[in-house]
Amino acid sequence: MGEHVPLHCTASGKLFLAHLPPKQREPLLAQLNLKPMTGNTLTSVTALQAECDAIAAAGYAVDREEFIEGLLALAVPVRDPEGTVRAALAVHAPRSRLSFEQALERLPAMQAAAEKMSRLL
Repeated sequence: MGEHVPLHCTASGKLFLAHLPPKQREPLLAQLNLKPMTGNTLTSVTALQAECDAIAAAGYAVDREEFIEGLLALAVPVRDPEGTVRAALAVHAPRSRLSFEQALERLPAMQAAAEKMSRLL
């Protein structure tokens, strides 16, 4: 079950891209079809690279209506004991129910839950 979604315009996808080593990320970004899903989708390698750098520095990723209009998502990494990102913990909600600011208020709880999940890997 499940669904395949684009890496370049989802919080979890961008989180995984951001945590790839640069030697793996750069060729992958060059190959991605950066199809615009909404008016907010990042469609240039330069913009996506900058977003990945910001995600790596911040420790979380956001989808600001980039995949589906009206949908906001926030994702945090779940790391294995060596620190490699193996999964993402994400929350998705309509913007009418959850603002970007409200999502960020949940960031500490999500990071704590991701840390607990990491201990299971």
